[in-house]
Amino acid sequence: MLLLTSLGCVLFEGTLEDVVDEIEGLTNPLVVQAAFIGVAEPESEDIDLSETEFADGNGITAFLADAASVDEMDKAPISGASARVRVGSQAAVDLSEGETDGQYTATGGEGLGYVPGQQAVLTVVIGDSTSTLPLTLPPAADVDIPETGPANQALPLDLSGQEFDRVLVVVLGMTSGEVTYSNKPEGIEDWYDFDDAATSFEIPASAFAGADLYAVGVAGLDKADSDGFDNMNTALSGLQAGQMEFHPYLVQ
Repeated sequence: MLLLTSLGCVLFEGTLEDVVDEIEGLTNPLVVQAAFIGVAEPESEDIDLSETEFADGNGITAFLADAASVDEMDKAPISGASARVRVGSQAAVDLSEGETDGQYTATGGEGLGYVPGQQAVLTVVIGDSTSTLPLTLPPAADVDIPETGPANQALPLDLSGQEFDRVLVVVLGMTSGEVTYSNKPEGIEDWYDFDDAATSFEIPASAFAGADLYAVGVAGLDKADSDGFDNMNTALSGLQAGQMEFHPYLVQ
């Protein structure tokens, strides 16, 4: 006991309660990886998202797992949980569990709103245990995208000076509504590993393979501080959010 007490004094700063919270945050088996992507109304009348995967606007996806390490995330999804998200003083919106075990989603079609500057709180309930992840929603990124460009040429993006943690990019061909490029992670491990630089980004030339009007969607993401997480594995869990704006880009 004396040895443990001495080690605690050396390894941790703060009160005994802080030490207990730190240990519980590292040993809790519940892992939550979530992303809240707002979709701003396009300013250009040439961009129509109604036939694309962004037709429902804002969206949040949360992955739940019972895991002690990164390698276990995909192997132990949690089904049958309850999850909801509240933005500011808006009514909470329930997330629905999808066909993929451990994946829960909600969209603008269910009343999910995205308001920059307001706090979003994701709440997860499993049995009689409640966990929460808060994050203040960031604004849309300020990017300068040219009106036109040649086919098969990469498109650089400059987000310097805006202090985002990540950048999320999606390119849509307006003729087909299909995604021609995306760096959006798909699963729980992908979101955990997601670390694309936030100050500059280059969309590959393959995104603009043919002549078309493209909608270039860009979102600067902020990552929640795990110090605000309650009742989950703080080392493996995460919540990211950002507002995506789509810009017209005519390729000739």
